[in-house]
Amino acid sequence: MPERGLRAVTLKIQLPPRLSSLHGRKLLFFSDIHLRPTGKAPAGKNLPPWHNAGFPGDAILRVAEEFQPDYTLFGGDLIRHICCFDAGISFLKAMPGRRKLSVYGNWDKRRASWFPFQVFERELESASFVPLVNEAVTIDGIRFFGLDDFKSGFPRYEAPEKKPLFNCVLSHNPDAVPLAMTEQDLRGTDLILCGHTHGGQIRIPGYGAVLTSSIHGKRFEYGLYENKDTGTEMFVSAGLGITFIPVRIFCPPEIVKIELTAQQGFHARQLRRGTHGSREFCQR
Repeated sequence: MPERGLRAVTLKIQLPPRLSSLHGRKLLFFSDIHLRPTGKAPAGKNLPPWHNAGFPGDAILRVAEEFQPDYTLFGGDLIRHICCFDAGISFLKAMPGRRKLSVYGNWDKRRASWFPFQVFERELESASFVPLVNEAVTIDGIRFFGLDDFKSGFPRYEAPEKKPLFNCVLSHNPDAVPLAMTEQDLRGTDLILCGHTHGGQIRIPGYGAVLTSSIHGKRFEYGLYENKDTGTEMFVSAGLGITFIPVRIFCPPEIVKIELTAQQGFHARQLRRGTHGSREFCQR
């Protein structure tokens, strides 16, 4: 049953025979929380720290607990205001997952002017999230690589010496993908997960995002994309929070539930067809 005010997108990735041992693995991806205060909590109410911030924290935790992911992946941009940092870390601590990984967003990198960046890294790790900055970690035969942020960092991709069982790339901003990854890199990549665009926050039915924070305009605004030459799939999430425009229209906050399956069933492209479809992405 869907949670009010929250969309849970499900992607079923059908594995080739060589990856059948990964059948049943579950990944949970979420991005762009942008936690911000909008008022005081009612007196005498023992509420979680995200209440009154326009953030569906309770609904997210319920969906995540029900899904029980093996790997929980955070796409960056935790807070909008520094006063919400402790609340943001508390939320990340509450997120379930056997292993938890993250990348930094452009808002996260800007926080270095507010307090030492080592504090951000230390607190992420206290929430059991391992931040990846142009580096990889291999867990149970799945390689996760995290690109540095496109706007506030220097994204560089390093291909594995030999292809792992499953190669998943995390990038806060989809603009980093054609910048940092070659066609050969994409051929060795099974799935790319991004955020940053918020799906535009304001979408017009039949047209999509009115504005996106991307140098490619609407090209990477939202949804599932496929590189026609390599077959690599990239999903750009609408994220959870809001930035300069404090409203979402036809673009609810979302989390992404990803299931790896070796059985016959829907491929991710087929699952999205008829709603947002699968669109092309390629290198510049």
